[in-house]
Amino acid sequence: MAPLFSLAQCLALILSAACSGVTAQAPAVIAREEIVSFTVNTTGTEAFSRSIGSTGATFLTLHFAQFHLAPGASLTVRSSNNLARYEYTGLGRGDLGENGGFFSSLIPGSEAVIEYTPEDSVASSGDFGFTIDKLTRSSSGATTNSICGADDTKPAKCYENDSALPQAYAKSQALSRLFVSGTSSCTGWLVGSQGHLLTNFHCIGSDVQAATTDFEFGAESASCEEQCQVKNGCRGTVAATTSTLVASSESLDYALVKLNPMTGVNLSEYGFLTLRVAGAVLGEQIYLPQHPKGWAKRIAAVDDDGNATTVIGVDHSSACGDHRIGYYADTQPGSSGSPLIAAADNSVIALHNCGVLDAQCENSAIDIRAVIWDLMSKGVVPNDALDNPTASLVDGPWIPGITSAPTPTTTPAPTVSICTIFRQQTSCETVVPGNECIWQNGKCVDNN
Repeated sequence: MAPLFSLAQCLALILSAACSGVTAQAPAVIAREEIVSFTVNTTGTEAFSRSIGSTGATFLTLHFAQFHLAPGASLTVRSSNNLARYEYTGLGRGDLGENGGFFSSLIPGSEAVIEYTPEDSVASSGDFGFTIDKLTRSSSGATTNSICGADDTKPAKCYENDSALPQAYAKSQALSRLFVSGTSSCTGWLVGSQGHLLTNFHCIGSDVQAATTDFEFGAESASCEEQCQVKNGCRGTVAATTSTLVASSESLDYALVKLNPMTGVNLSEYGFLTLRVAGAVLGEQIYLPQHPKGWAKRIAAVDDDGNATTVIGVDHSSACGDHRIGYYADTQPGSSGSPLIAAADNSVIALHNCGVLDAQCENSAIDIRAVIWDLMSKGVVPNDALDNPTASLVDGPWIPGITSAPTPTTTPAPTVSICTIFRQQTSCETVVPGNECIWQNGKCVDNN
């Protein structure tokens, strides 16, 4: 992503219209609906199997408008090769069978097989059965984006042994590809050690959405060369197909859920991220792991000139709102909910939720201190979620009713020299005025 102005100019213009003009990002709509009509009264029904499909689909889900099985009975929805397999009993997923219905978890391929298994003693009476009224299948949606110039995101594997960001790949393992209610894709990530996950409110904004989301980890290409820019491509492990909404805020655009892991899943294998209590620092280097368009995991860490992405605005106003964190990093629909991670200490400083379509390509995010404050006020901060659990959250505009930040008496967070963000000699020696940076031994360093 190449900004129109130099870094120095943008830092000077950060509060002007020249560095604004953004539009709210949204989940990637990656599936479209098709009408299906299939109703079964399972009272007295023996075991049966049936296939439901959509020609040319790369994945699909089934929508149950009504679902209520007798105790002991089950319905399995699986792929034709049996690699994806989900079982529903009673009132189905999230107990929604008689309360609006639900979508099944995602089934790869163009066909889903449903298998009904009755209870041990088939009931001769009772009002049991299910209705499938539609399916969703892979679509060609998610056309808007927040990319200017080249797409500078790279497959996560490209950062597995990266000297400039040695922890980026390991930290990205906490990332999850979300498939929400049969149609939409977003990004989320494990926070703290208790199986909680953070994403945007506009991705998961209700108990129903929390209960009908697939949480997939390890969805990444096998190598740096394999792009895997395919919706729901490079399948990982679906670690949970339901969750419980713990806390949320529409105004702050965040949702915290607690995953209900599937049998045999150990969420600790993916690690977790922590939230920086001190907040972001202007000019510090950042990276942003994400699942744009529902693709395999990618990381945004450099711009078109090869320079490291940095925080270009703190407590910053834009079309997305006030008191936000600004940065240049390529994102697309589906990137919603991604963590903005500081390179200095690999802690989360903001929650991405806003992309751009103008020439500036400036994205912005929710200051993570606002999320921390809201979680604290609700008494639901997950264990080990804060990088410094004994530190106090300093008053500032991230707290409702406070309009300005105090002048810090100490350095608020780890800082890095602005010179280290440049990876080319020309930008190193010309962007920052006053000969502050020089090119030395293949690196951009302070001229002191």
